[in-house]
Amino acid sequence: MEKGINPTHEDSLLAHYPPEAQIHLDQPTVVCDEFSIIIFWYLPGAIDLPIQNDMVVATAKMSVPLARSVMHGTTANDNWRTHSSNFYPSQSEGTPGCINLSPAWFLQGHPALKFHPHVLATLKEFDGQSFSQAMYRLVALIATALRVMHPKLYWSSLATKLALGLWAADKKLDEMGDHL
Repeated sequence: MEKGINPTHEDSLLAHYPPEAQIHLDQPTVVCDEFSIIIFWYLPGAIDLPIQNDMVVATAKMSVPLARSVMHGTTANDNWRTHSSNFYPSQSEGTPGCINLSPAWFLQGHPALKFHPHVLATLKEFDGQSFSQAMYRLVALIATALRVMHPKLYWSSLATKLALGLWAADKKLDEMGDHL
């Protein structure tokens, strides 16, 4: 059995809740908890090699801001969300890190009358248009999964994207529309 990040805790859980049998998943499977809530989807082949290659390309386009996002302070409290201790070393050419790729960013703490979304600075600085285009098929895949797994959230995301797109068009903010 493959171990995660805390083998001692996992061994304790396995001893306390032993599986009835070893199961080898080789077909699409849904695992539910005691309340019939889906806790795990296993969809082999859902992300085929061309889509995986798209992910590599999109990640490579953001390698510089990803590298900048990782903090290397002396303690994990320096900036815990993006501290280097939270990321495993890359086993490929990818850069481990954490970056917010929201196409528009809410300016928190500003009065409502002055509020207006902006294109994320990362997308402006690092060829964001190319990155957005590289993500189109991946976003479609995620949207498809969301439509099945959480329909209300899916429809809410579409309504938000449409409203933001209409607002950006009305304000002649073409750059924001391009990233949506």
